Amino acid sequence: MASTISWHFEKHTKTEVNGLQIHNERKAEKHKNERIDPERSHLNASSVIDEEFGDIPYTQRIEQILDERYTGKRNPRKDAIFDVQHTLQFGGEEILNLPPKEKQAVMITATNFLVEQLGGYQNVLGLNIHRDESNDHVHLDTIPLTDDGRLSAKDIYNRTFMKETQSALLTHLQETYPGLDFVRASETARGFENGRSQADFERLKAEQDQLKHLEIQHEQKLAELQHETKEQLVETLAEINPEYTVSEELYYQKMPVMFDHDGTKVWQFEMEYGDSPKPIKTDFGRSQVMDWLNLDTIQNAIHEALRLAQQLATNIKKRLKEALDLENRLSEKEDRLNKQEEALTDKKLDIYATIFDEVCNRDSVPEERQETIKQAKEVYQDSFVRKAKNARLGLKPDKFFDIESPESVILGWIQDEIKAPNATLADIAIKFGVHESWRQTMIDKGGRIGKTSDGRVLNEPFETLLPKLINKASVQQLNTYMDWYKQQQRDRGFNGPSR
Repeated sequence: MASTISWHFEKHTKTEVNGLQIHNERKAEKHKNERIDPERSHLNASSVIDEEFGDIPYTQRIEQILDERYTGKRNPRKDAIFDVQHTLQFGGEEILNLPPKEKQAVMITATNFLVEQLGGYQNVLGLNIHRDESNDHVHLDTIPLTDDGRLSAKDIYNRTFMKETQSALLTHLQETYPGLDFVRASETARGFENGRSQADFERLKAEQDQLKHLEIQHEQKLAELQHETKEQLVETLAEINPEYTVSEELYYQKMPVMFDHDGTKVWQFEMEYGDSPKPIKTDFGRSQVMDWLNLDTIQNAIHEALRLAQQLATNIKKRLKEALDLENRLSEKEDRLNKQEEALTDKKLDIYATIFDEVCNRDSVPEERQETIKQAKEVYQDSFVRKAKNARLGLKPDKFFDIESPESVILGWIQDEIKAPNATLADIAIKFGVHESWRQTMIDKGGRIGKTSDGRVLNEPFETLLPKLINKASVQQLNTYMDWYKQQQRDRGFNGPSR
């Protein structure tokens, strides 16, 4: 890597020079510059110029030089520039890795060349080499006397002089030390522009170091935040899609290649990540996702899982709605059927009441008998409701409370209590489908017919025959019977059945 050199200078009045000398010669017990390492200050060096002047301060050195060489007609102003401090900075691995003596020789070569450009050592107030800071550098303090003895930093340090001197210094070092590959340091590399002070350099260097430190801290915090974020995303993905796995392609990309006789790396890999892509809910699967996938990929997997979950939820919601609609339709249908069945039951009760009216003259029925008929109707109604409820619940009939055929109970009571004539009951049976040719047989045998020509068996008494006929009758037959009965009642001058 190349070596670098940078040259900059700053101008000072007479009131400032003693402070510069204290810094250059490390005469202070405590230094404002925290980059100075006192334990390395013994490595610093000064030139014979300082030895010739002795311990006298820079102000006296300036007066001594002015007394000898100043040609101005007036004394210099108090705010005039009496000192120009030059700093030579060296960088790059080539020169910094040199042994101390060889490095110092390079620095002195550069300094001597610069002194020559500035009018020689007769204008030098002090020369110090510092090795106790971050970079080795040279401080060169000169008095800005022109060749004709005038004090004028403005005339000496013009733009042309600066540009030519920079180029000449670099060329001199390149020719003298070709192996060090000298190049001019950029402003970014040296941390300052020409004309800035060493203090500026140290301050800027400290700021750069601080910024670098803050950058490292920021990167560490960012890495920690990314790790925490990744862990949270992995937890979320495992929560909503515990079966998620990385692709087989990615797994085999990460798997080390096993050579002929060395399977150690593969064994270690499988101990950490398993022998195939695993679901994220497992330890192996979690390690695969955590170590191999970036944040964007995990977020995309979460979004896809959420999309599928939302789609599933939408489908489930749709199916639930369809199920609820079907349930509502079935419920409405059941309600209609129940109402129809209740209406049919009421119609059948009316029919049983008409049977009562047909088999007897209600005006001659004692009041207690009417109560018996009323109770029979209530038993029928309660039994019907209980049977319907048990049927919905899938329960078997209760032998104690449920009457198998409450209709027969009603007719049995009617016959037992009132002695209904068989002729009337036979006429009613004919209305519900029995052929009229069997009328006399039913009258003679109390409803029993036997086996009919169409294969039916009607060999039952009226108390069981009539309920069966009524239950099997169509709505039209029931309505036809009721219309017939009402017409009979109107013909007789009655208003309707006793129910």
